[in-house]
Amino acid sequence: MEIHGKEHIIARDKLAKYKGTAKVLIAHLDFPYPLRQENRKIVKQLKRDFEGENCNKENPTNRIPAIINESTLQVGLQKLGTSTEAFKIASTKNPPHLTLRSDIKLECLHGQYRILAAKEFLPPSEWWWILDLYSPEGYSYSALYASGEVFRHIRLCHYNNNTLGEQRWQVWLSPNQEKYLEIILKQETLIKALDSVLHIQGL
Repeated sequence: MEIHGKEHIIARDKLAKYKGTAKVLIAHLDFPYPLRQENRKIVKQLKRDFEGENCNKENPTNRIPAIINESTLQVGLQKLGTSTEAFKIASTKNPPHLTLRSDIKLECLHGQYRILAAKEFLPPSEWWWILDLYSPEGYSYSALYASGEVFRHIRLCHYNNNTLGEQRWQVWLSPNQEKYLEIILKQETLIKALDSVLHIQGL
């Protein structure tokens, strides 16, 4: 299969799993792979970024992808008085507040540092974030981003001295993929060969 064909399939599957976008209380956010050790430098840098842009949560680039099951989504949509399709279409540009039961947790795929910084920067009344919601059916990390694409972004961030960017992209890897990444990074000859083709998107 050609590489661009594979990327097309990933993009198609990602769109098929997309349920809509909503503002959700931070209390409902769950990160299944906790930080091994909190890096305060990253938190402080994010807080400085928030100060510069006044913590623009409405910016689409700041959204966090999360998994939501159908029953939880339907309860939330009933409270909004909208249908699944109407929510999916309208929420992209104007995300509504999705009210969930107090015990509901949504699995977030990345953004843990962003939320840590937000809780320190924002008053409790502003403890909500915008999530892009995806169906869990047939879900896997690779369904949203190919591992090669994630690796490419990690290395590009490395060369740009963007430690925060490396952290953000690395959370897209599964635990097993993280182990393989550690092994690859120790192979100097291999990593040089891979880095030499980073400019070719899709490899």
